[in-house]
This record gives sequence, C-alpha cells and structure tokens, in this order.
Amino acid sequence: MPKTHKPTSLHRPDHAVLAQLLRELRVAAGMTQLEAATRLGIAQTGISDLEASDRTLPLLVVRDLVGIYGGDWIAFVKELEKRLQAGTAPAKSLIRKKPASK
Repeated sequence: MPKTHKPTSLHRPDHAVLAQLLRELRVAAGMTQLEAATRLGIAQTGISDLEASDRTLPLLVVRDLVGIYGGDWIAFVKELEKRLQAGTAPAKSLIRKKPASK
C-alpha cells in the first residue's frame, strides 16, 4: 500500500515543489531572504524555513510572496501546476531511507 500523507503534511512531495518554486522566484527577483522577510514582516529564518520545506506554506502567504517578488499570481499557479503534473520530485525524495532487502 502506498504511503499517504495528511493534506497539510510538510512531507508531501508537492510541498517541496512549491517551496522550490518560491525560492526560484525570489532568486530571479534578485532578493535576499532577509529582504523578502522584511517585506513580509517576518524573520529571515521564516523565509529560510519556507524554502527548506520546514514550515507550512499558507496560500495567502504564498500569494503575498509572489507579489513581493514581483511575480504574476496566475502565471505562478500555472507553473506550479505544470510542475506538479510533471511529477517533479525534489532530489531528497529519491534517496532511500533504508537499503532494500533482497
């Protein structure tokens, strides 16, 4: 039986894809984590945690970040959906936790 995750789980592969896309958008905008955090009104570690998938990503916070980065919300959502449909997985999801038994 495949392993399932709660809809709000940080461990869902979808969460990592969203976090990576936000990081890419921030970098493309030429902003540091500190600049983004200051604009959002949180500590720099908050942006770091969001980008590392160590913190949940509420929809309205994601929308705020896209705006802070100068991104187009609809284009962002379309790109996210494209990546999710493609099955893009973060590299860490490819590492086996335990060696396979024979």
